[in-house]
Amino acid sequence: QFQKSSTSSHAVSAATSWISLNGIIDVSNIRLQPSITAVLVYTIDQSPTINGLWMTQCGLTEESLSALAGTIHQLKGSALLNRNDLSKTRLDALVRHIPPGSRLKYVSFSDCQLTREDASYVARLFKQCTSLKRLNLSSNSIGPTGALQIFNSIPPNSPLEQLDLMSNDLCGLDGTAVGLALQRAEQLERVNFTNCGLRDDSVVRMLPHLSSHRQIENLDLNSNNLTGKILPVVADLFRKRQQTRLMKQSLQILRIDVSGNDISESQLSECAESCSETDDMLHTLKFFLFMGTLNSISMTE
Repeated sequence: QFQKSSTSSHAVSAATSWISLNGIIDVSNIRLQPSITAVLVYTIDQSPTINGLWMTQCGLTEESLSALAGTIHQLKGSALLNRNDLSKTRLDALVRHIPPGSRLKYVSFSDCQLTREDASYVARLFKQCTSLKRLNLSSNSIGPTGALQIFNSIPPNSPLEQLDLMSNDLCGLDGTAVGLALQRAEQLERVNFTNCGLRDDSVVRMLPHLSSHRQIENLDLNSNNLTGKILPVVADLFRKRQQTRLMKQSLQILRIDVSGNDISESQLSECAESCSETDDMLHTLKFFLFMGTLNSISMTE
């Protein structure tokens, strides 16, 4: 409908028809030519009720990103740019033109060919988007160094609640440094490390720093290169969190997903028995049972 529009008035009418009831414009899979980009900018500028802009696989160029940046920052909801090539100077073109104080709450750069060199541009988002609650960087190639740069750029007062790094190769990640960064990110509720090539050493060094984190609820470590060596550290973490609760300090219940690793059911059972009195382990076991990871352990046991 966009591409068939011959006049600007028709194009604006077409753009308006893409606005959903919850105020989201979804132009995914439409190649954003300059004329369409101009219509989007105009429509968003004239419609204060628009909350999100979804542009998955739109062939975004540096020029279109620069044009859209000033408009995107006005959105109070989400900006999804998945499956666009944002590597090299393209992501810089977007972030550079987003002024400080952006009200965006959810930004997704999934499968955008981002590398370690692009991590600095992602890191700048936390300064520009001070309301950011969710950041999706899954299916990229930012590497352990890039990931650490992003973690270290999260300010202590950041409202960030969810960070998704699934399917980035993070083998060799500095677990101690990431753990300290997680400690500072006090509002984080979920971190997704699924399929990141993590090894025992990184996780063993990371977990102790979560012993007093108040908001963390989900830590996804499934489908990595982990073994049963991490389980004593998991058990110790759960016991320390339980002790903190007994001192009447409020902590969310933490679930750690270690499925899809080189960890046997008997090892999980032994770990569960060693800290069975903790709320975190009970919650984690319920998840494993629901997912079918543990088939022979009853809830009574």
